[in-house]
Amino acid sequence: MIGKDLIDLSMWMSEEYLSPYLDSLQTVLPPGNFKEVKSYISIGEEYGCYKGELNSFEKDILDFILNQEKEIDLDLIRENFKDKNLIKTIKYLENLNLINSSLKVETTIEKNNEKYISLVYEDLSYKEIVEKLGKRSYKQIEIVDYLMGLEPIPLKTLMKTTNASLSTIKTVEKKKD
Repeated sequence: MIGKDLIDLSMWMSEEYLSPYLDSLQTVLPPGNFKEVKSYISIGEEYGCYKGELNSFEKDILDFILNQEKEIDLDLIRENFKDKNLIKTIKYLENLNLINSSLKVETTIEKNNEKYISLVYEDLSYKEIVEKLGKRSYKQIEIVDYLMGLEPIPLKTLMKTTNASLSTIKTVEKKKD
């Protein structure tokens, strides 16, 4: 769930930096692929203490929210109150702290597998490995030098440290046979 303060922050960022609302909202949303963003309304802190006057439409909305067990989906309110001023009225009630609004984001976070790599030339000496790779295969020899005596390491770490491409690493793998 995303609180009002984060939504306000994203709206401020959008206005301050002249960015689209969606881009600024993306910065405060949790990671993942977004399936659905829903607005929920609940009774606010000031509901029992409010002494001001409300019109019948505002009272009907509050009564409808009160009759729910807890928070209610904004779409359900829209279905029951087909009024062009509904959102304006909800914002007004929210400004009076009679209701609270929040967003819930349904996301999917996919598993991310990381590949590890290690040297498996078990029975060969360093000299035999170099002969198998070829003396002019400098980058492949650099990869073997790096992996000598190491436990399995992430493939990305090897590529970054040795500045090697995936195809070079796969070539080392193919030459082991």
